[in-house]
Amino acid sequence: MPKITPFPLPFPTWSYSKLSLYEQCPRKYKFRYVDSIKTPKAAAASRGTMIHEGVEDFLHDRAKTVPVEAVGFFTHIAEVKTHRPKIEHKIGFDQNWKPIGWEDAWGRSVIDAGYMKKRHAQIQEWKSGKIYDDHADQRRLYATLAYLVWPDIDRATIKTYYFDQGQIKTVTIEPEHVEAIQDDFSQRVYFMHIDDVYAPRPSWACSYCDYSKLKGGPCRKG
Repeated sequence: MPKITPFPLPFPTWSYSKLSLYEQCPRKYKFRYVDSIKTPKAAAASRGTMIHEGVEDFLHDRAKTVPVEAVGFFTHIAEVKTHRPKIEHKIGFDQNWKPIGWEDAWGRSVIDAGYMKKRHAQIQEWKSGKIYDDHADQRRLYATLAYLVWPDIDRATIKTYYFDQGQIKTVTIEPEHVEAIQDDFSQRVYFMHIDDVYAPRPSWACSYCDYSKLKGGPCRKG
């Protein structure tokens, strides 16, 4: 596909969570980010935040160990700690995928932890709950962003730790693949931002959606 024409200014800011939600259901994206309709925070999300904060406390030496949910990966997390990683590191970038301040950014991401060793960037993401297909897409994006944080690296590896599943999923991105991945995301974000219809996309996820008519929400399709 040809490259997309750059966004006119002022441009909307995006993150992976916004794009993922839009691609799951444009109407749900509209309710949350365009109409700003608030919904209660799910118990699973609150639990995930608690686990994240517990691991972060351990990496910052504010706690002697990790949360019980992460004990199975204690050796891995302790190894990460020895490298003095960047923790909850914010990455802002412009439309040309160049680093820029957070407030002025076109795209924004936050990595849970990351460090560089011998020109090899290592990024860690902590997740509770189930393993979903779109997490692989997120790994691709975050691995390319490592090249913004550590410009001199020759490869970037991201590992997603699934505490509840006892699994680790890994991807390594070489420099020659970075541009193609970034172009793919640029195109997807472009179409998200020019959408003025936000057509609903009914699926199995509707039964869990706070905006669905099943839960008394404003959506009439799910």
